[in-house]
Amino acid sequence: MNFAELTKALGDYVVGPLLIRPLRLTHIGFAAVALLSVMLSPYSALFSQNVPSPREQEARPDKQIPTQNERSEIEQLIQTFRSGLYEKYLTAEDRLVHIGPPALYQLGDALMDDSSTVRLYAASTIAKIVSSQKDAMTKKMPYDLLKPHLIYALTAQSSSGYDGGAAARQAASDALVSIGSSGVPPLIRALKKTHTRNKDDIVRTLGRLANLYKERSQRKIAFEEAVPILIDMVHSDPFSNPSAILALGAIGDSAAVPVLRQLVDGFSAEYAVRALADIGTPGTNALMDALKGTKDANTRRLIVEVFGRMEDKSVISVLVPLLNDNDPAVCFAVAESLDRLGWKPSTKAEIATFAVAKKQMAQAAAQGTVAIEPLLHRLQTGNTEDRVLAATMLGKFADPSAVQALIQGSKQLNCQHQCDYPSVSSAIDTALIDSGQAAVPALIHELGDAQS
Repeated sequence: MNFAELTKALGDYVVGPLLIRPLRLTHIGFAAVALLSVMLSPYSALFSQNVPSPREQEARPDKQIPTQNERSEIEQLIQTFRSGLYEKYLTAEDRLVHIGPPALYQLGDALMDDSSTVRLYAASTIAKIVSSQKDAMTKKMPYDLLKPHLIYALTAQSSSGYDGGAAARQAASDALVSIGSSGVPPLIRALKKTHTRNKDDIVRTLGRLANLYKERSQRKIAFEEAVPILIDMVHSDPFSNPSAILALGAIGDSAAVPVLRQLVDGFSAEYAVRALADIGTPGTNALMDALKGTKDANTRRLIVEVFGRMEDKSVISVLVPLLNDNDPAVCFAVAESLDRLGWKPSTKAEIATFAVAKKQMAQAAAQGTVAIEPLLHRLQTGNTEDRVLAATMLGKFADPSAVQALIQGSKQLNCQHQCDYPSVSSAIDTALIDSGQAAVPALIHELGDAQS
């Protein structure tokens, strides 16, 4: 311990500011300090920079202060982080986890290190210590001492190229999540500061913490100050802020619905759809509205797939009509989602439509002539494989309406350049032949029209 440290300690804890501060300016003062340093040397461990001050110790109910030997060992273990050797790190980590909470103070200091490798290993070790003792020490861990250092590690950039900066920030995020909801207020304060770097990592961590709240009302209160900041981030640049979009969904505040609804038809549709689904009923209503109005097949598919993962059966009413969507991928997604929601078709027409959507053409044809319309729809809109199967099933009906469907499909194919779908054209020809006598009148009529 040097004179400056001891003087400060004496000024704070022994003599008092009125007596010790004048001594700092005199030779007599230095002599007094030297004499007192000998007298107080047994107690110098109390003033180590890596250990809480007596006032901090008094405020902590557990008083788990490392011994002198533990401090030396902890410092040596932390130094092995600098080697970058993973095996050495694992050995050191095991020992530090065994030491437990007394190691947290020096590990907290390591989070401020210039080396992102040291920050990475320190944060990972802290997370494991907290997790291993969380049940027994929920109220005793030195969270307030750790959180500022963890937030620094969460926002710190690598000082010399790539040496694990992103990994260190992820480890700091993991540690904050392991600490739990008490990390929310300081993260929001850091998010408010305009000079804070790597805000995306703060936002991502807030989203992870929001998922820890089971009660939506409690979550809304805890993150109330973060919502307008996140909305502003999304407004300013939605393409660069997917984490802010997802965090708004995790928080679940309905105030975010309007801005998220605007993103559903854009490049951030995937994130916006997920976020709206997480918000609950207001978000679900916005998604149902979007599903009815969007012309983008990919957006429809995304919404349909999200609906399939929900437990809200009110979405069934908007899903069933989409079994006849013009995009086969959407139809298939609708059928899968309806399956998950427990919906069952109740009529032969619904069974046929449902089977076609699931690419089960033979099962659709088994329902009789009610399957002709959905099979024709797939013949006109499906991919090559779907069209071939639909044509083959239509040929098995030997029914004038099925023949008309095949002729209609052939005409459409001619408009789309028959050479692009030779297998489909061949399947239609075969199906017309299989239709037998039922196809003759219609084909003669078409032949007459062609000659005229």
